[in-house]
Amino acid sequence: MSNFFKCSGTSLITTGTATLLTAPAQSSFILSSVIISNTSSSIVTINIDFTDDSAGSTYNIATDLSIGAKTRVELLDNSFVLEEGDSFKATPSAGGSIDVVISYLDRYRGG
Repeated sequence: MSNFFKCSGTSLITTGTATLLTAPAQSSFILSSVIISNTSSSIVTINIDFTDDSAGSTYNIATDLSIGAKTRVELLDNSFVLEEGDSFKATPSAGGSIDVVISYLDRYRGG
């Protein structure tokens, strides 16, 4: 087993749902930080969802989370685990104004 510290950034350019991170085969991710930043001069809301691949279900983490103009929010109070095939998704109320940065540990089980 290998451990890799990683960071992934995404700019949400549309109001459609965007997959921020998906744990690939033979990996599980331990998310330590999810920073959501509003780069616009207006308040923007965002929905964050978690898809549990093994259960075939999607669960809401945050609904209409309000991000003030030119501010950022740390989504996590504790670590969050994505198992193989699980994903983290976001849907903003306005496109082109939200950046999301995720810091995580990739626990790779492959050879």
